[in-house]
Amino acid sequence: MLPLVGKVQHYAWGKLGSESAVARLQRDGRGVAVDEDEPYAEYWFGTHPNGPSTVKLPEGDMLLHDFLVGRPAALGVSADSESSALPFLFKVLSVNQALSVQAHPNKALAAKLHAARPDIYKDANHKPELALALTPFEALCGFRPLPDIVAGIEGCPELRDLVGDGPLAALTSLCESAGGVSSAGSRSPATPAAAASGASAGSPTGSDGELSSSAAKAALQSAFAAFMASAKDEGLVRDAATALVARLRGEEAAAGSPNRELILRLAEKYPGDIGLFAPFWLNVVTLAPGSAIFLGAGEPHAYLSGDCVECMATSDNVVRAGLTPKLKDVPTLVSMLTYKTGVPAVLRGEALDDCATMFAPPVPEFAVQRITVSATRSTPYQLTEAPSAAVLLCVGGKGEAVVKDSDDERPVTLSAGSVFLETCGASVSVTASEDLLLFRVHTNAAE
Repeated sequence: MLPLVGKVQHYAWGKLGSESAVARLQRDGRGVAVDEDEPYAEYWFGTHPNGPSTVKLPEGDMLLHDFLVGRPAALGVSADSESSALPFLFKVLSVNQALSVQAHPNKALAAKLHAARPDIYKDANHKPELALALTPFEALCGFRPLPDIVAGIEGCPELRDLVGDGPLAALTSLCESAGGVSSAGSRSPATPAAAASGASAGSPTGSDGELSSSAAKAALQSAFAAFMASAKDEGLVRDAATALVARLRGEEAAAGSPNRELILRLAEKYPGDIGLFAPFWLNVVTLAPGSAIFLGAGEPHAYLSGDCVECMATSDNVVRAGLTPKLKDVPTLVSMLTYKTGVPAVLRGEALDDCATMFAPPVPEFAVQRITVSATRSTPYQLTEAPSAAVLLCVGGKGEAVVKDSDDERPVTLSAGSVFLETCGASVSVTASEDLLLFRVHTNAAE
């Protein structure tokens, strides 16, 4: 098990200074002074070229990718494999203001986008991701149940004008013919309170969240495409967003539109942006610490506030729709979304034992363990055997890990901000002097 040095990304949406979990972990783990006026957005651990990690060796630092070259046993792949990269990218995020409304392509589309526009889409991989909350974590996630989308559009004259009468009439007709019930069933919209409780509901990527017919999917896609096409007229969108904000500011908070406060908060950072209308289309959820959401290919989402750990396949492909000054690739976005509707599933993971909870999404590249080890525990906690090389991050507490591998047995100190590469086959047991909170990422043996 080797000390690992990650890469901090100072994106503008990150929390400032010591308010950021990223800044604190880097300070506590590496002794790096915090600039209180600088945003600390993401902390990357992996082999992605946009933020490669290094391992600390007795002879000096080495890029993690270079260390894994010629060490298939350490990575956990067959001896004839040419792979020298971790299949996952592990991050800590500290979100102060909304990230862009976005989605990620599947593998087939990622390969086409990379071949056609390598300057924009810099790799050919997909980017499924899991966000696991460290603090209350707010996000937009997946399309809302269809009746709620229709009600939102009908109740918002500014959005109704952007969508147009024809697409809205088609959606309304579908809802009326189904008795006002979406294909997800007679569910209420996702609410921050429900999500914070950790309750699990229908997933936008699950079978009970799918639209019941191709006609319904086509109608939603047509309406959303009409809405996004309005972005070609920047003045039209700006005027509509400005009118929306003015109307919401004039409403009484207690009797105002749903998500009024969120839209007004977004407007402070992104005035006139088409993304101000995103809460009418997408579920708003707030994750409690220890709960998670999984976002597969083609699912629209945006992180809004809070701290989380995040894991994904090794890729940086993003197709954006709003809340950003960056490129909005509207034709690609509209064509690639799944248009599944429903209340998103809030994941609590599967308990492996009294210390570890496993979050294993339906992809082979990664699974995440959340591990708590109490200082009152009478015996060391033995980590489960990992199917590959793993990254182990200590978020809080103090303790010691005893590592046994083919070479020797040695103790390693654990404290907030310490992070390690755990080579495949290593045996690790943990003792806490102060209650420990650890996160451990490896490949998903179940997929």
